[in-house]
Amino acid sequence: MTLLAGRYRLLSQLGQGGMGTVWRAMDELLRQEVAIKEVRLPPDLDEASRAELAERTLREARTAATLRSHPSIVTVHETCIMAAFSRRSCSPAQPTPSITISHGCGDAST
Repeated sequence: MTLLAGRYRLLSQLGQGGMGTVWRAMDELLRQEVAIKEVRLPPDLDEASRAELAERTLREARTAATLRSHPSIVTVHETCIMAAFSRRSCSPAQPTPSITISHGCGDAST
């Protein structure tokens, strides 16, 4: 099975909303269960709008990563920008959604 970012294996879908899907996954390097948020960008966006939304998503991940002590916020440990993946094979399908990876699989919502 292909790994996301070279280390995350998708196990099951936890939730789905307007901005994306949250997956239960295994960090094969650290052998820890994690949650992965796949952010879906609308397919009809022009390149400038896609870049702006990707940058906004990255800013939100950076902000969330600074909030480590709040009991209701999942800690963000890694964020990567990569091609979309097929739910079955994790193989590249289309360009540029952002994947935010957070350790700990509590109640993950999109």
